[in-house]
Amino acid sequence: MWRHTVYLGVYKLEATYEALGRVFGEDPDTYDKRPDGESACAGLLIDHDGRLVSDSAVLSSALWAAGRIRNPGPSAPRWMDGFQEASEEFADAVDAFEGARRGASGEEQVRPHDSNSL
Repeated sequence: MWRHTVYLGVYKLEATYEALGRVFGEDPDTYDKRPDGESACAGLLIDHDGRLVSDSAVLSSALWAAGRIRNPGPSAPRWMDGFQEASEEFADAVDAFEGARRGASGEEQVRPHDSNSL
């Protein structure tokens, strides 16, 4: 069976490294080849019928952590706590969206996704 990975938002990996360097500084004694390219802010799977695969919503831990550098910042106690909760909130939001789609259609099974619903 086919499954399609849907990437929700993309960001440049270089921007993440730059943000880390601004906050923590660069280590001139360390050679760290930075990967090129982009990564996803979040993702989910759509099955061969165009429907969301249950429990497939994933939030980027790297991008979440990069956001925590800005708010609340590394000077705050426990500044890196909370990814599990954020990830669960994201999954709940995806589930709520699917529930709203099902309710709006009045059908037992949610309609397949299309370019508008995605």
